[in-house]
Amino acid sequence: MKNRQLFFDGYFTSLQLLYKLRRKKVSATGTIRSDRKYFPTKLKKGEELESGDYRYLTSNGVSVIKWMDKKEVFIASNYFDPAVENE
Repeated sequence: MKNRQLFFDGYFTSLQLLYKLRRKKVSATGTIRSDRKYFPTKLKKGEELESGDYRYLTSNGVSVIKWMDKKEVFIASNYFDPAVENE
């Protein structure tokens, strides 16, 4: 698969799936539930954010982003890296 990007919702997103897809060179992004296995506890119990603010962690090519809308939104991606976007 060349130049493929998958987008899915929180029901299907897991960090394990994103790592497997990355090894197969398939880019993927989706919302993720904070109660998923291996979800970073640092983002779960982190600071309170203002609307529009975000925090993220990246490990082995997979990023987990916590973004504050009216409530917390969690996004995981093996395609989008916030560290690169901030530069």
